[in-house]
Amino acid sequence: MDGRVVEVGDGPPPVDRDRREYAFLAPALVDGHCHVTGYRAYPNADTPFAPHRAFLALLREAGVGAVRDLGNHAEMAANLPLLPDAPIVRAAGPVLDEPPGRVEHCRLVVDEAGVRDAVRRAAAEGLTWVKTYSALRPRWVAAAVEEAAAHGLRVAHRPGRTDAVTAVRLGVASVEHLPLCLSPAVPAATAVGRRSPADIVRAWADPAQAHFVPDLMSTVAGTATAVTPLLLAWRRAAVLEEAVAEPLLDRLEAVAPYHKHLHQMRGPGLAFGRKYARRYLGYEQLRGQARQEFEQGWAALCRCLVDLAAVGVPLVAGSDAPGVSLVPGYALHAELAIWEAAGLDRAAVLAAATTGNARWLGIPPWSAGVLALPADPFTAPALTAALAGAALAVAPATATLEVVP
Repeated sequence: MDGRVVEVGDGPPPVDRDRREYAFLAPALVDGHCHVTGYRAYPNADTPFAPHRAFLALLREAGVGAVRDLGNHAEMAANLPLLPDAPIVRAAGPVLDEPPGRVEHCRLVVDEAGVRDAVRRAAAEGLTWVKTYSALRPRWVAAAVEEAAAHGLRVAHRPGRTDAVTAVRLGVASVEHLPLCLSPAVPAATAVGRRSPADIVRAWADPAQAHFVPDLMSTVAGTATAVTPLLLAWRRAAVLEEAVAEPLLDRLEAVAPYHKHLHQMRGPGLAFGRKYARRYLGYEQLRGQARQEFEQGWAALCRCLVDLAAVGVPLVAGSDAPGVSLVPGYALHAELAIWEAAGLDRAAVLAAATTGNARWLGIPPWSAGVLALPADPFTAPALTAALAGAALAVAPATATLEVVP
């Protein structure tokens, strides 16, 4: 047998349906950091979950069968699994932060008792994660970790007032956003983040910051803490031309309608759109020396990614969709392409996004679905080429597979 899979489906294939030929089977992709959310420009009471269903449809189309949702309404975490074609969901609900707050899905705390109460509430709501956000002070992150452990939850942390190295020492399960892992703790006044994404990436090329990288490496190596890089999210938030050029940008309009403005910036519209993007989306002009320094910082980030893998740090593949120009499901494909381009082995990259993410989240890998690829990912010119046209069967226990001799 040559192992070609010619049918993947739930139950016997209908006789009148065209058969598709696939070259490779794997467990479903798992997005280790996203937010299954969205909104409508003109809400319709008859279709309150339309943006979420559009999000889920894109996930399924891209072969994603499970997600870790790290910032959402707690009610959504309870209702998402009830929607048609929903993936397996591990969720944190609202992020935990200090006033004034930065994001919509947020629980604000003003003392340690409030932190512990918020964690207990998350456990009572059936959540499996707690996300501590950028303004939370170290002592309260420690309280969140302790309380979460007592209730069987794990903590994901976004560096800020509590820097990445401190968070690792406090015992968080994962540190999110590799670009934020460079700097030490920032003052509370700036913890909510006023630096542009481009400036944060550019800092990785600053020789004065270089000594923080070995400290990060030595601290996280040998611990159980994972790192979720989310490199694509930062590049899309920094380089307007690349955000505008996303091929599936129009598909995001059903999830986050403001993307129609990015779509309108293509071609001559980009010159006018820069002003809008700078004012409302935080983009800066990346030209000349600024662009060169950004790319140097980007190269340093990619080297750090490879070095983290080399010392055995678990890397969680995630997308941060539906952020700016981040198409659910497909943004995960693009994130994996960045990992491969940085120098990580393709097999390791694919494993991280499938079995690695699944096991780390406590999900039996094949239970999230069967990913059927039209091309062998190890002979395709690029991993994204193999992932294009992926099909997902979400009930592998009853899937019918026909292998041709």
